[in-house]
Parts: sequence; structure tokens; C-alpha cells
Amino acid sequence: MGRLSTVGRVSGLSRTSHAKLADRRSHDAVLCTMARPAWLQKGDELESDKWHIVLEDPNKLRDATVTINFRVPVAPGPVYLTDAGREDDLLTAKLYVIHALSNLREGWIDSGKSLVRSFNSFLVFLRWRLAIGLDRCANLTGDFYDLFRDTLELGGPRALSGSEDKAQTYIAELREKGWLLPVYMTGGARTLAMRTILTRLGFTHTMQMSSAAVLTIIGYLRETDPIAFANYEAARRAPKRPLREDTDRIAGTYLRLLRVWKSLWDLRHRLQHDPIGYRAFTSQRALNQEAATLATRSWDKTPDAPPFQTCALVSTALEWVLEYGPVLRRLHSDLAKLGEMERAKPMDKRTLRKRLQQLLPSCPPRHSNIDAIEIIPAFGTPRTLPPHAISLRTLLFVLMPAACAIVIATFTARRRMEIESLRTDCVERDAQGQPWLWTWIEKSLRDLDRIPIPEGVVQAVDTLIWLGDAARTEASSPWLFEFRDLLGSQRPVQFNLEKALDAFVEFIKLPPLEDGTPVRFRPHMFRRFFGVTYYYRFDAPNLTALSVFYMHFNADATRHYLTMNARGATLRLIEQRDSSRAVREEARKMTVAARERLSHFEAAGRGFIRDRCLSVAKGTMSMTGRGAKALTKVFQDMVAQADARVALAVSKTAGEKDFNDILDTLLSGRTMEPNAQGHAFCTCGRDAVDLLAAKCLQESEKWQVAGGRQETAATDGSGPDVAFASIHNCGACVHGITFPCNKPAWSSAIAAEHQLADHGPSERARERATNRLTLLEEEFKLRFPERSGERDG
Repeated sequence: MGRLSTVGRVSGLSRTSHAKLADRRSHDAVLCTMARPAWLQKGDELESDKWHIVLEDPNKLRDATVTINFRVPVAPGPVYLTDAGREDDLLTAKLYVIHALSNLREGWIDSGKSLVRSFNSFLVFLRWRLAIGLDRCANLTGDFYDLFRDTLELGGPRALSGSEDKAQTYIAELREKGWLLPVYMTGGARTLAMRTILTRLGFTHTMQMSSAAVLTIIGYLRETDPIAFANYEAARRAPKRPLREDTDRIAGTYLRLLRVWKSLWDLRHRLQHDPIGYRAFTSQRALNQEAATLATRSWDKTPDAPPFQTCALVSTALEWVLEYGPVLRRLHSDLAKLGEMERAKPMDKRTLRKRLQQLLPSCPPRHSNIDAIEIIPAFGTPRTLPPHAISLRTLLFVLMPAACAIVIATFTARRRMEIESLRTDCVERDAQGQPWLWTWIEKSLRDLDRIPIPEGVVQAVDTLIWLGDAARTEASSPWLFEFRDLLGSQRPVQFNLEKALDAFVEFIKLPPLEDGTPVRFRPHMFRRFFGVTYYYRFDAPNLTALSVFYMHFNADATRHYLTMNARGATLRLIEQRDSSRAVREEARKMTVAARERLSHFEAAGRGFIRDRCLSVAKGTMSMTGRGAKALTKVFQDMVAQADARVALAVSKTAGEKDFNDILDTLLSGRTMEPNAQGHAFCTCGRDAVDLLAAKCLQESEKWQVAGGRQETAATDGSGPDVAFASIHNCGACVHGITFPCNKPAWSSAIAAEHQLADHGPSERARERATNRLTLLEEEFKLRFPERSGERDG
């Protein structure tokens, strides 16, 4: 932990002491009459300045306890919410939380995560109100709401705090007095004490300030203290963390900020000490419409994961789990034994380093994206490392768990907190030996549910089990992501999935985006990974681990499960409409959860079709096949329509958003499913005309008539029969279209027929192979003519 530096003249402005609250008679008089809520943990009282709240089952959800801290700075000075003179605001904040969690009609929160977001939105509102000089909510009028809305619309959520003016005033004071920004010493290096500055300005995190405000502070640091600036920049950009856009307009964020106005009005009768003076919304519908108008991204919409980089990330993670896992397990075991020896008889650093060096040959010497990995024979994390070098600690307890999390997330489509809440007993097998994963479902269901998984996920779970065995035994913990050092202090490892994901991406040197900017994955993109790899896996045949995994993984079965599970849940909901309220509510939650899992998969499909549509329409990618010419014309017309509708867009960002939305609407109902063998994409829909023309269904019906099969995938009218979607049937089908990425599958099929034609077991087999080969070669020439200048998949 660093200490405040005495080097230079450090601003005394950052040392304002926290004023003690001298009198809370009104505050206590209200709260002492209220019953102690069941969600408030033992040791806390409503009069306390910090509440520990549990809304979920702590045996099912990790970190189920959330903390609401009322002792936070809300204005420059700093002025704290718990200071003398802020008693009414403190009481409003506490009653706001209490009634948000109420089971009555006025409550609107049902999870700890939502509670934290809602409380933070209230703090944004409070900082805005104090920044414009209003001491009470009762003084708010319609003009002030218009000011709030206009500020939000023009500058985004972080403009509400007035942080830029506060930062400029602060720097002007320092400059006038000739003072430096506060710094502290950490590891012998002087760096910026940003937390001290934030508190001085009335904030708790840089995310509450605009980018301009943060750059104002960093600019003064660079000007007056180059050494501290260099150390601060090195820490902030390892791995690189660009400042977030101030105008990242997500509808959910806007809804929470605007909801403060509605909630304070709805609770007006509960807030007699300071009732809000203006009613901004007459209904929830009006609130939703206002939020949607201000936002440029739809409700909680998960950003699209970049396809090629996602496939590369998942492929590398699979490589680590499936290939490096067994090797690292041996290393882990050897390190554990060395740790036991060290505890029995402490070793000096030189002896320990020598012992560690002897273990390193068992580690993987090469990596798919890097010429060589240098593993430092030290268990700590050295301050400086050579390129492509990692410490043992980072290798075992950062990069390997990150790879496991990526594999689990890809093939389960789970959120960050759901992955972090996995237990050691989360995998079970049914009577047929199929593995299933018990996982917490955060949205809607808010309980454990069971989903099918491939063996790769089982291996990732097994890897996490042996990585954390010692830590779980020591802490009596059931959680999968629980680690501790094997040597030295053997202290617990504070694993952070977001930081570990950053470190993994940085280490494997993932290719940048098309514009050259480095890609940065966020855990909330996890839910899209399966859909992206399912549709785009043939675009990157050089990603060996991903290709091999999909060869042995029945992705079509998983896709079918997602669809049928959503349909089945909907049917159960209909069937139970006359059941008790509790049964209906449980059925509703299951239905929403199943639909959500399917929706993330379908969103990836829509992105894939949109990408192909644009590429084909612009001529950067060829699309071939019997129905390709007509479909190309359809795509070109759709793009022209979308272009025409956004020609008068007020901004590039809005135009791009409208274009994609319009194009998605025009493409709605169209399908483009990848064949598992990689030779085509199927555009067959679900209407009778499409199904009658499907070659696979025609062949399926022949088998039924001949008695070869009694049931097919087409008997329920759900779509094409993948069992008959061979390269010959798809090649002769009007729905079977191909892109350059399908060429390797055709080349492989032709090579196989060549082999059979030359060396078949009988003359009849060789003759039939020769006939199939002739057809394939003719079709190949039509589908893959020699071209130049087009994107390869």
C-alpha cells in the first residue's frame, strides 16, 4: 500500500478532513421506527453509514453480499453525504434504498447488482443537484428537469457531474499556489494519488468524471511532475485501458438515471422531510420512451464481438485448456511439493530459484501466436519482464484460469458473475453420459439451472478444480475460481476475471481490428461467443484448436437444444396458465431465461447475415450456388433501401446505428446456417415453399418411403434435415450457397473421392466414386472460379 509522498509541495487542498455528523435527530427519529429489514446483515443497523445487504442465496451465488456505503463524497471539499448539513439527503438516500427493495408496489429492485446500479444513479443525480446549487429536492422544478435532460443529451451521463469545471477550478488553484498534485510512493516509485484527487473533487472513481476532466488532471501532472506522470501512465496502460467514451449512450444507463426522478416522485409521501418538487414522468411508459429517445444503443444490448478476434481468442483458450492443461498440471503438482519442502525447511532465494529452474522444462515451450514463451523462475510478479515472458504465478493463476473462463463462457453463454459463481460440483452426467452444468442464472430466473455442455467445458472445470484445490481446502470454499500462492506467503490470489481477460488478450497478441485499434473484450461479450464461433468458424481454418474442437463437438445439437428449450418453456408457460401464481411465476422465469439464451445466439446469426449481405452487395465477397444470383440481387436492393433511409441522418453514429437496424429488419426471417461439414450455408426457411425445394428433405422422404428411417428432423416441419445435408445434396440444392471460406471443404471432399476412385474396394465402388467426382469437380468450378481482390470469407 503506498503512502502519501512528501516529495515537493503537495496540495493541501486534498487533505480536507471528513466533518463528523454532530446531530442526526431527524434521521434517527425516522429510521428507528422502521422494522429491521431481513436483507440487512447482522451487525448493521438502519442508522449505520454502511449497509451489507444479501438478496440472493449465498450458497448459490458467490459474493451475494453487496455493500451500500453512504459515507461517500458528493461535492468538492470534499463534502460527504454523512456530513453535518446533509442530513436530509442522507435520509433520502436510505429511504430510497429501503423502498427500492420493498415487496410492495413501490419497489423496483430484486438483485444486489441492480441495487448498486440504482444507488449509484441516485448519487449521480445528487451530485448534479448540488453542482447546480440546489440544496434540496423540494426546490426542483420543470426548468431544472429540462436542464438535467439537456445535459444528459448533449454530454452523456458523466456530463451531469460538472467534473470538467471542478477539475479546471482545482488545477487553477494548484497553479496559482505553485503546488503539485498529490502523489504517493509504491514499490519505490512516485505516482499520482488519483483517489485523493477524486475525493477532493467529490467523486469515488474516474468513471464518474468526463474524459476531459481526467485529461485536465493528467495534463497538469505531465507538466509539473514528469516522473510521476510516467509511472502513472505505465500503470494505467498495462494492459492498455483507453478512456471510455463519454457519449456511450446505453438505454439501460439512461433509464436508471431518469428513473431517479420518477422514483423520488413515487416515494414523495415517504420523503416528507424533502419531497421532490417536480413530477417528470406520469408513467413507466413515458420514462421508457424518454430513455430510448436519448440512447443510441438499445436496452442492455450486448455489443457484437469482433468475429475473427473472437474465433482466435476461443481457439487459443481451447489450446491452453486441452493441450497445455495436462502439462501445467504436472508443473502445479511439482510446485505444490516444492512449497511443502519450503514450509518444512525455508530456502534462500538462490536455492529456490534453482529449484524452480529445474521444473521449467516441463512447461510448454511454444505458443501458436508467439515464437517462444520465457517463463521466469520466480513465483512473484517481477516489476519488469522481457517480451513474451510470464511469471509462474501469472501463468497458473491469471492466464490459465482466464483460458478456462473463456472456454466455459463460449459454450454456456453465461455472464461473468454466473461463471464466477460456479462450484466444484457444478458438472454432472445423465444416464447417457452427457455432461451438464449447474449454473446460476442471473437474469429473470435468479436460481440454479442445468444446461448441456461439451467435454471441453468439463476439462476446463477439471483444470480449475486442481488449480484451486489447496485454496478451497484452506478456506473451506466451494467456489471454482479460488486460488492461492503455492510458495512463499501462500496468500490467496485475488482473481479478477476482467483483468485476467485483458492479460490473456495482451499476452497472446491477438490481431487488431481492421482499423488497427487493439481489441478489448469485456466479460459481458461472453454470451455472444458461441454464436460468433458457430457462424464464423469456417472463416479461419488456420485456427487449428477451434477447427478440431468443432469436428468433435455437435454444435447443431446444441443449437437445436437452445431452440427447443425456448419453445418447450413457452409451451409449459401456456399449459400452466391456470396453475397457482407461484407455479406460473416459476414457469415465466424459466421461459425468459431460455429465450434469453436463444436470443444471444440468434443475435450472432443476425450479425453474420448482415456482414455477408454487406460484403456481397459491395462486391468484396462472392456468393455462389444455384440460388446465389437471385439472393445477391436481394441483398443489393436491401442495402440500397437502408442507405436511402439514413441519407439524412444527423450524425455518423446515429446513421450507422439506423442503417444496421434497418438492414436487420429487412433481413428479418432470413436464415444462413453453416453446414457442420463446412461445404455450404443453408438459406432454407421454414415456409412450405422453401421446405419443398430442400434437397435434404427430398432425400429424407425417400428413406422414409423405403423404410430406412421412421423419423427425421423434418417430420415436425422445423426445417432442413442435417442428416442428409451432404456435399452432394447441398451442392444440388437451391438453398445451398457458398462463400470462399467453404472452398477447403470442397477441396477435401474432391480429394477423398479421388482416393476412392483410384483405390476403392471394388469396381462398383470406384465407378460410383468416379461419377461423384465428376459432379463435384464441375460444381467446384462453378462455385469457386479464380478471382482476385475479394475478401476470403
